Amino acid sequence: MTVIAGSCYWWTAKPTESINFIECHDNGTLMDYLGNWEKGALFGMGVLLTSQGVPMLHEGQEFLKNKFGNENSYDQDNKTNYINWNLKKKNRKAFDFVSGLVKLRLKYEHFRKNTPLNNNDIVWLLHSNTKALGYHLKGKSCNILVLLNSDPKNQASFNLPDSNDWTILCNGDKVADDGSLGTAKGTYNLHPTQIIILKKKN
Repeated sequence: MTVIAGSCYWWTAKPTESINFIECHDNGTLMDYLGNWEKGALFGMGVLLTSQGVPMLHEGQEFLKNKFGNENSYDQDNKTNYINWNLKKKNRKAFDFVSGLVKLRLKYEHFRKNTPLNNNDIVWLLHSNTKALGYHLKGKSCNILVLLNSDPKNQASFNLPDSNDWTILCNGDKVADDGSLGTAKGTYNLHPTQIIILKKKN
């Protein structure tokens, strides 16, 4: 929760001082660490791109690059470090997912606060399963709700904050801001390792 909120008062004075990443050139890639588990990698990037602070994506991370298990490839002048652009074609679904999240982040200031969040900005939705978490980001024109279930085996249900319809911006597989993913209200059931992003106009 502290990191999602920008590491303020713990590491930084404001979210924009926090550089957030889950993969960088110094180590193995996310796909290496997750055994090429695509769903887990996309979930991680979903959390990264909906957190406060400055997100950093490693080159090729958006289309699931791996280093074949090499965690220290600084001296490798070969395919370990080369960007394989065929992976972008092969993993186009992942690329579009990450691209969609970046567009949401750029459009909605909810994800890009430059001052520490307070109760007027965010409400946490805690769950009995500590691997599940929700956060309700408040805004002037709309509210954003991010629901996370990092449990790889069990579903997690959340009661949405009110009885009105919420527009689905991300269903865990696709990202769309045109209403094509439908709406939700009442209770939302998240599948294992799923991120959901919802929007409601004020």
